[in-house]
Amino acid sequence: MNEPQPQQTPTEVEATAERLWQQMPSEVRYVLRRRLAELDLLKAITLIGRHWQNGHWSITPFPAGDGFAIGVGVAMELADRLRAGNDR
Repeated sequence: MNEPQPQQTPTEVEATAERLWQQMPSEVRYVLRRRLAELDLLKAITLIGRHWQNGHWSITPFPAGDGFAIGVGVAMELADRLRAGNDR
């Protein structure tokens, strides 16, 4: 199980989100964008966290019991980027 994420400053959240965004394969972005259209923010954050485990993105979500590997602020930033629909 993953260790809890320490609190991050807004600058650290942005930097972490940017790093994960750059690592996210286009196929994962596509899958997440399609799913996010159907979900509220809390479910979107959970879904994004389930696609990232052990330093890797996965096209299919990891099991829910494996823990949450992304901080909430980072997941929110990634959700915003995905919902914006561009690859900035």
